[in-house]
Amino acid sequence: MPRNDGVRWDEFFMLGDPVERRALRIASRNLDREESLSIRRGGEPARTVVARPTHGTQLRDFLWPSSIVPVVVRERVVDLLTSEGLTGWRTYDVEVFDRDGIRLPEFVGFQVTGHVGAVPDPPVDGGPAYFDFDVETWDGSDFFRPEDSGTWFISPRAERALRAANVRNVSVRPIADVERPYLLREPHLFLRLVMRAGADVAPALETLRETLAGLDGLHPVAVADRVRHADGPKREAVIVHIVGDREPVIEAYDRLRRITADGWADADNGERDTSWELTRTGKPFLTGVLSARLAAFDEGAGHPLR
Repeated sequence: MPRNDGVRWDEFFMLGDPVERRALRIASRNLDREESLSIRRGGEPARTVVARPTHGTQLRDFLWPSSIVPVVVRERVVDLLTSEGLTGWRTYDVEVFDRDGIRLPEFVGFQVTGHVGAVPDPPVDGGPAYFDFDVETWDGSDFFRPEDSGTWFISPRAERALRAANVRNVSVRPIADVERPYLLREPHLFLRLVMRAGADVAPALETLRETLAGLDGLHPVAVADRVRHADGPKREAVIVHIVGDREPVIEAYDRLRRITADGWADADNGERDTSWELTRTGKPFLTGVLSARLAAFDEGAGHPLR
């Protein structure tokens, strides 16, 4: 274990998906969930990973998955990391195809193999914390991840190399600026209300209140400020958070499946003005603070209330 005297956790960076709308997004076609989680956490794939597009069209230096894996990079990124002598990563065999079914041979799978000890547990129902890991448990790699986690961290010199080379479609943020999620003890649901920009949200929220009427054991519903939706400037989204006792939350989920399927129609032209999307839930799992970050859920979250 290297000595890390004088190094502080807040000098490092988090490496992640910037959620660029136009960038090609891919999904594996020959891995089950356990294999995907193993690869994300540094396990060596047992076979070549096959990936096909799910969203977007533009090729970038990093391509990110719709689910857990694979993360793939162009060979120029591999050449950059090698020439800079950066450590804590490796590649693996992938077959990536574009929307026309043409293989993209310039991409390889990318893994982070460096490690640091487990990040302390976040507060329970107590608001955000930070990724303040113990630097004495860091193995000294430029790319590394906490124990039992798919979160990726990088060193300052790795950040400088990526920035200087203008590597595209990757988010690099100082760890000190990234709020950790907090843990919810109770069952909960998240809804995303998607609407045309400027649409009146009040009728949709009134329908939500009517749908949940008579359910004892639900806490007050929290509604976040509207934000721009990933589909572009013509769409906005509002996140709604519902938490409570197990049985009423299960009943709420059953009721909400109906309105998420139906949506609402605009009275003037018959086009959909607003619609609900029922998103991930668990008992419990990690979420971000109530904001636009709720769109990025913990990779380990499973089927609602399983």
